[in-house]
Amino acid sequence: MSINRGISNLILIVSVLIVLTSCGVSTSLPLPSPVAPTTAPPTPNPDQRATRIAAGFTPTLPPTQTPFPLASFTPTPGASHLISAGLDPLSGEPLPKDSVLQRPLLVKLANWPEESRPPAGINQADMVFEYYIGYQQNHLLALFSSSDTPRVAPLAPARLPDLVLADLYQANLAVASAKPSVEDAFQYTLPDRVAMRGFAPCPGICNEFPAKGEQTVVDTQALRQYLKNQQTQHFIPELAVNVFNAEPSENSEPAHLLSVQYADFSLMEWHFDHATAKYQLWQDHEKPDGKYEVIPSSDDSDQPVAFDNLIVVYCKYIEHDSQTYDLDLRVVGKPGQALFFRDGRVTFGRWQVPSLSQPIQFRQLDGSLYPLKPGSTWLVFIAEKSKSDQPNPGEWQIAFSLK
Repeated sequence: MSINRGISNLILIVSVLIVLTSCGVSTSLPLPSPVAPTTAPPTPNPDQRATRIAAGFTPTLPPTQTPFPLASFTPTPGASHLISAGLDPLSGEPLPKDSVLQRPLLVKLANWPEESRPPAGINQADMVFEYYIGYQQNHLLALFSSSDTPRVAPLAPARLPDLVLADLYQANLAVASAKPSVEDAFQYTLPDRVAMRGFAPCPGICNEFPAKGEQTVVDTQALRQYLKNQQTQHFIPELAVNVFNAEPSENSEPAHLLSVQYADFSLMEWHFDHATAKYQLWQDHEKPDGKYEVIPSSDDSDQPVAFDNLIVVYCKYIEHDSQTYDLDLRVVGKPGQALFFRDGRVTFGRWQVPSLSQPIQFRQLDGSLYPLKPGSTWLVFIAEKSKSDQPNPGEWQIAFSLK
């Protein structure tokens, strides 16, 4: 009698598992690589941030499906015509009349603490790079190529990823300060392309009066000219590695929401706006009662922070200590996984570095260059083991995780 009951129970369990498995959400495109469940990130150091952790902390999302293939491939032509056509190779938009392509300028921006927001000049950037800095927080690096603006703020201290990105994009770099080890690396790799607060004259880098917020601000045109006068190396651009097209890729599916969560108190959420055909940024906000909500993010002129392209780059983070991370972007030709968002749709693809002095290149799964939308691009660097989920059609959730 007991043996028959045991067999019946086993059959019942298997039947339930089959039913549950058949109820999973299907998608025409594969999700990023599956990872084992991870433990919650370490509790942030209270000396490193002013906000408190909300109840619940970072949720553990379910494992993802089978990874899509990452076959090796060789570079193919297709982007070299941009400069000859008078287009900026980093935005795909026309260069100013009678102007020539100039060396890009990267400006380091703080996103923490929350009091450092809203940022100034971020909507004028051609590209913005977002990466993890520890304690469940992120920093931003804004790139100005075909555009200039008199006020970009708040200027933030340098981190190691700034170095590799300045190398890849052949850019000058503006930072508030740098640790001795980071400054030594700048001297070796970017000897005349880094401007720091206190070492570059105003109006290039200026400290504002308390009445204006006591921020350190950058005038991109003035700083660009100052650095150009200091440099002896001629700028020979090798930036045309991607392509742009007004029409999105056919290999895509709807995606109106992208959420990147570092913790309950640290969230970047992008909502597609049909009126502007851009993705608008929403961020965490601590309410007076200590709880958190997500609200629209604006720049210092009350304009929504909005970008034409969103790119999720899955890459390896190199951890030196709890406050020092680097991005492993120096492997030439090795493809990594990527998600491309534009026009309310997502495409699965790959990224690679063609050379150590060329920008990151984006391709579709068939090896062809991915068509970026002409305009601005926001890249977020996600650790390879971060987990993704699609709770509803068109909605993407990514929980950042180093383990």
